[in-house]
Amino acid sequence: DEKYITGNASDYEKFQKWRSDWLEGKTAELLERVFGSSLVYRSLSYPDPDKPGQNAIAELDMAVRWGPFLLLIEAKAQQFRLEGQLGDVGRLRTDLKKNLEDAFDQARRAYRYLQAVEVAEFRETKRPDRILRVRAADLRRIYLVTVSLRSFANLVTKLSRLQPLGLFT
Repeated sequence: DEKYITGNASDYEKFQKWRSDWLEGKTAELLERVFGSSLVYRSLSYPDPDKPGQNAIAELDMAVRWGPFLLLIEAKAQQFRLEGQLGDVGRLRTDLKKNLEDAFDQARRAYRYLQAVEVAEFRETKRPDRILRVRAADLRRIYLVTVSLRSFANLVTKLSRLQPLGLFT
């Protein structure tokens, strides 16, 4: 278990928080270099479409509005344990879920919200006066993006070998 590797659960949690913050910051920095800072939105909140009538709030790490295109971005900096990489299917499944599937599901939730309302409003939590307002009808394409500290590119060419393990639904 990760908390025993560092000897202290709070040290691990602090390190994990630092990794997550670093990844989100670096991702935003790179996106701003490509699109400009005015088109990149960070740490967004919006009404949770999966909990209607409950005033629940969902979060999205980043979004980029570039002309008729919208990128909904989630960044994950979870551990990818060596045991899973060496064949422990249970840990591999858990780590892939934490790094890829959970992030993709969060981006899909933002997509569902966008599709469910006339004008979607995503509000930056650190700058509440900065709001991304977007109408799905005005968009040509919406991209769901997952950013991870790990390179999973080699998995794409091996999906047929991974499918029997039940790693991707």
